[in-house]
Amino acid sequence: MATSRQVRVLALQALYALDASEGRDPEAVRAALAVDGAGFDADDSPRARSVRVEAVDFTPAERNRAFEAAHAAWNAREQADEFFATLAPTWPANRQPIVDRSILRLSWHDLRAGKTPPRVVVDEAVEMAKEFSTEKSPAFINALLDKAMKSLGAEGWAGDDTDDVDDADDAGNGDNASGTANTPARGQ
Repeated sequence: MATSRQVRVLALQALYALDASEGRDPEAVRAALAVDGAGFDADDSPRARSVRVEAVDFTPAERNRAFEAAHAAWNAREQADEFFATLAPTWPANRQPIVDRSILRLSWHDLRAGKTPPRVVVDEAVEMAKEFSTEKSPAFINALLDKAMKSLGAEGWAGDDTDDVDDADDAGNGDNASGTANTPARGQ
């Protein structure tokens, strides 16, 4: 039996695979999750680490829950990307490392679903960024998700509260000197 965090990391793994394959074959991703010890390497940044799940004996229901969360986040990626672009206009999804983009999309889905307390969603996202992404990623993700969390109203997703957007945009991100889409030079 896996913990909620382990299932969330498995969902991140699946979302990473969906993004890397541009969503062409979701059933192949589902099948890959069924293999014990499956993992997808994060190779879009020299500093990125593998997004691998520690040896966990996931139940079929846990694997399915992880895939369904990833698939739902993938299907809602355009809305998530548009929303985060309002918070950090100089860091649209195409300039973010694939791991960061996947963490943000999965977290956005979790916030919208409302099944997990928002603070837990943010904390888990920051921990995944610390474990799987670059040194500057946790601060960037935390700033964006804090703003997203503030957008949650009493009746659900407000989605249009973009006051103080400069905080997330300044959370350790600089111009991408290399000009490549998926390897931003953060903190310069």
